[in-house]
Amino acid sequence: MNNRAFELLLAVVSDVYEVPAGKIMGRSRLQVNVTPRQALAYAGKELVNLAFADLGRKMERDHATIIKAHAAHGLRLQESKLDRIRMAQIVKEFGKRVIETGIHKLDTREKVINRLRDLRRANTSYERCAEQLDLPVNEVKRLCAKYALFLTPQQGKTKSERTVDRAMRSPAPVKKANGDQRFAELIANQTESFENVRVRDGGPMRIHRPDTFVARVANS
Repeated sequence: MNNRAFELLLAVVSDVYEVPAGKIMGRSRLQVNVTPRQALAYAGKELVNLAFADLGRKMERDHATIIKAHAAHGLRLQESKLDRIRMAQIVKEFGKRVIETGIHKLDTREKVINRLRDLRRANTSYERCAEQLDLPVNEVKRLCAKYALFLTPQQGKTKSERTVDRAMRSPAPVKKANGDQRFAELIANQTESFENVRVRDGGPMRIHRPDTFVARVANS
């Protein structure tokens, strides 16, 4: 929605100030072009609720330049009655065109979240999600953090939680029984044949290849 709203706002500012959109978005330093450009930056922040960084990308300006333009036009609105009248015209006309075009009905928040969830499940990057949903990248990141829409479950956990998960997934070390314990288990459970055991020096021992050894009794 923000891209369409910005284009609509640009057209409104161009009509109110009677300056072509190309000159507003251009590099001209003439005051007749600078004033509507600063008005666009101010209205983009206040009406469309775009971040300064996103406004800078759309207007092909530096982030600091947009902040300066917003502050400059805010000061101009306090001092100039004409600029206040023009800003009121921008607000009224922009609201009218938004209703006419139906931009405010395009996407509900629930639909956006569901669509974002599907994109993240498909391992879609933040930048690609922003393009698909027509949202700023920072807004996509904020929504993903708020609703835990991460690429993998591990990305939504703290370092300590990930450590605990790894410990839980790792099998517990198995303590090998000594010869006497192994021999007692074989006699008690009778689950294995004596081919798995050999006797040496009077004590039973577990062998690594039971198919190559046969139980034998020493000095019986």
